[in-house]
This record gives sequence, structure tokens and C-alpha cells, in this order.
Amino acid sequence: MDEHVPMVEASRFGSHVHVRRSNGAEAFVWANGSIMSVEAPSHTASHGQTIDLAVLDEVFAYEDDRVEQAVAPAMISRPSPQLWLTSTAGGERSWYLWRKIESGREHVDRPGGVAYFEWSAPDDADPANPEVWRACMPALD
Repeated sequence: MDEHVPMVEASRFGSHVHVRRSNGAEAFVWANGSIMSVEAPSHTASHGQTIDLAVLDEVFAYEDDRVEQAVAPAMISRPSPQLWLTSTAGGERSWYLWRKIESGREHVDRPGGVAYFEWSAPDDADPANPEVWRACMPALD
């Protein structure tokens, strides 16, 4: 919140948002009734809420799917909910992320329901080659 509040307040949208700073209930409350909040990654995350978009960040650190299981019921009644998973590469303990990567790769050639975006180098790519970096790091440059 500390990073995003000044940017939002200084933007053209600043007059359309109220920043709620209550400890444990921090959120952006928009004029149209939308709420953007941060939830701690736990098995009770978003319990009792209704969610149109859930963004799980740095899922390489998730060792199981309890956070997804916590937010999924909050999305079930929405007409077109979206679950976004963002992360850098995981390690051997990142089975949740690797399962999602495998599923995403399988869905690439299937119609409907899943959008999958991956920026990574081939297994045989030279990690010291700047051209490899540019091919798989969209934020570079």
C-alpha cells in the first residue's frame, strides 16, 4: 500500500478513490463500489468475500494450493471471475507453481477458458547471453 497509494492519489484516478488505512483492513475503495485490498496468503484469505479478480503473486513460494482453495469460493458466484498467478521461476519445493506451469502449457493449444503467458528461456539457452535475457524478460530495457 505504501508504494501504490502515492501513485494512485497523484494519478487522474485519485479523486475517484478513498484509501482505507485501518490496520488489517487496508484497501482502495473506488467510487463505483469496487474494492482493491491485500490479503495475507493463508487458508482463510478472502473468506466471506466476493471476488471478481484474485491475483496471487510470487507463487513460487507457495508449497501447496491452500490460498487458491481459500479464494476460489469467493469467486464462484461471479459471472466471469479471474484468477491470476504471477511469479518468477520456482525451485524444487514449488510444486504448486510447476503444476500450474504444466497445466498452462497443456492449455495453450486448447480453446477457451485459460490464458497462459510464460516468459522463459529454453533449457539449453546460455544464461550469460544478453540476447537470451531480452527474449525472456519482458521488463528488460
